[in-house]
Amino acid sequence: QMLVQAKKAATLQEGIAMAQDHLLSGKCWKKFREMVQAQGGSLRCIESPEDYPKAKYSAKVISPKKGFITSIDALEIGLVGVLIGAGRKSIDESVDFSAGIWFHIRPG
Repeated sequence: QMLVQAKKAATLQEGIAMAQDHLLSGKCWKKFREMVQAQGGSLRCIESPEDYPKAKYSAKVISPKKGFITSIDALEIGLVGVLIGAGRKSIDESVDFSAGIWFHIRPG
């Protein structure tokens, strides 16, 4: 839809095909690497994530029941991220770059 709105694709189907092509060709990965470098980030962190500094604390949250995840509230996850230091409420707060939230399961 964004490609259609930006007039990069004439139809939604064309936009989906273009996005898939860019993903499969590696064009998206190349652009992501450029963005990381432009912001002063280390490519080593995305090329070898196992080398990235580990968080001081870690916890697994496992459901006591079997089933399916039908939805994830991105706002709530983002607010939890702020609480654990992965984000900030204001510009003067620092960010713990080793903090984060990892999902092993996706909705569906």
